[in-house]
Amino acid sequence: MIRIIFLILPFMLFLSCKTTEEIQTVTKLSINEPIMINIPEKISVNDTLTIEIQNITSDIIILVNPVIKNIEKFSEGNWVLQRIRYCPCGADCHQAIPRMELTSDRNFSVDWNLNESWCVKTESEIWKKQISKVSPGLYRVIVKYEKVKYQTQTIYKEFEITN
Repeated sequence: MIRIIFLILPFMLFLSCKTTEEIQTVTKLSINEPIMINIPEKISVNDTLTIEIQNITSDIIILVNPVIKNIEKFSEGNWVLQRIRYCPCGADCHQAIPRMELTSDRNFSVDWNLNESWCVKTESEIWKKQISKVSPGLYRVIVKYEKVKYQTQTIYKEFEITN
């Protein structure tokens, strides 16, 4: 009897393990989503974009990397991630908030100054931040969230930047 238990026990433990890999689907924001992305449909290149994420359910939603601005521009038939720096050039960058609970009575917002920024090395081997205004065109904000642990959903909402 003990022998049978030792043979079955490892098999049962193997079946009971749950993967921690993120399962990801990407969809355009719809009315069926548990969150809303509040942004204007059009914005001037000289303005600041405020991205507001609102939980529209009574459940807790987990925002994944909420401080990271995942913004893409539609260019030549492809979506291209915009370069947005969070840390000074050449400095160690601490990870932004990896996950944040968004209860039903709470919103989260972050601003984007419509600049791209990146680092270049100067002739004297010092890193320097370069900044450039984005050009007019079609863009989208990407938001990652979890309603069920380890099942990351990725949604987006499009907007237009004009002159």
